[in-house]
Amino acid sequence: MKKRGMIIILVLLASQFNFKKEVSDLEMNHIPKSSNQEVVFEINDMNNENTNSNFSNLFILDEIFLEYVDQIMQYKHLKGRLKYYFQNLKQNFGNNQMGSCGYVSVASMLTYFDTFYNDDIVPENYDVISEANSTDEALENSPGSKYEVLDESSLDKYWEEIENNKDDNLHNLMISNNNAISISSYDDEKVVKSILPTSLQNSFEFFVLDLYNLACKENINSTFINLAKEMIDRGLPVNLSIGKRQNNNKLNDLHSAIAYDYVGNDLYMHPGWKGVSTYLKLNQITNDWGKTYYDTIYAISIIVPKMNHTHSNNYKIYYDNGEKFYYFCPCGTTIGHTHEFTYQKYDSVQHIQTCIHCHEVQYRNHIYLSERATCICGEKNYLDRPPIIIGPGILNKEEEVTS
Repeated sequence: MKKRGMIIILVLLASQFNFKKEVSDLEMNHIPKSSNQEVVFEINDMNNENTNSNFSNLFILDEIFLEYVDQIMQYKHLKGRLKYYFQNLKQNFGNNQMGSCGYVSVASMLTYFDTFYNDDIVPENYDVISEANSTDEALENSPGSKYEVLDESSLDKYWEEIENNKDDNLHNLMISNNNAISISSYDDEKVVKSILPTSLQNSFEFFVLDLYNLACKENINSTFINLAKEMIDRGLPVNLSIGKRQNNNKLNDLHSAIAYDYVGNDLYMHPGWKGVSTYLKLNQITNDWGKTYYDTIYAISIIVPKMNHTHSNNYKIYYDNGEKFYYFCPCGTTIGHTHEFTYQKYDSVQHIQTCIHCHEVQYRNHIYLSERATCICGEKNYLDRPPIIIGPGILNKEEEVTS
């Protein structure tokens, strides 16, 4: 019981959740970076009996961690919106050159939060918004940040390009601010805070679960998959560090990808590469040479926002032949646009009103100005039925956002 109490205190007070299982007959050797920016981790074998016994506490840790996440989240979004954002993030994300995949993942998490939680997270000059002639069309191309191909003929030339193109490119800004091309899961907090405005510096908590010093690949993946599913259910993207286990029991070809959906025990990820599917399972993701398919998750990084929702201007919708526009926030609110509705009876209590310009659908209670009046939708206020509650109904009857 004392051990559990200590864990609770550590989780509640620490800004980073870092759990490493210590096993006496297991060692991890860090091999220095090679010339191609790869890091290789050597993992010694461990028998299944020891491995199973050392996983007995993970369920307790899971419960504590999930309770804490639920406590600090002020605004809860929907799993479905997490999926449509990342599945449609096909153009607007950073370019993974020279081993900079970690920045691609962190930036795409921030642009997601910028779109769904608070539009001040990413500075406006780094936003790449989605513009279209309808909401449905706009949602098919998720907003994000600038993609740019830089000269990587030499390391010096690449750094020169980074510095010359950091004023409107979020990926380049992050690399420049952190003075490093490759990062690990433990760098996420530093990277995020390097670009956040002062007012939002304390608006996130950062957690890292790192189990690559356990040798059983199946247990490692199972642990991360279960935790990732819990985060996805809460509308949170998950930054996965993945690798390929070799015959000599080494992990190499390390990469970063965002998990945002699951079916059963299969996580679906955005691989951070342009021109490939944005909806891939672990063993479907390959490196940029197309020779390695990944099989191991060795670390997981989670960023949890602690903020109320503010409307986003990241979806811009044109109407009246492109002469007018408004902004659509994923919470269902339109900004800079006055609705013109048509009305249709839904039932004896409510009607449906649909905007003729943006096609937003709202459910509203019938409103009568007198006992014998007729609602704008045509429904009559008969005296022989129970009184009608006068007032607004609910927006988006089929899907409410909780806070």
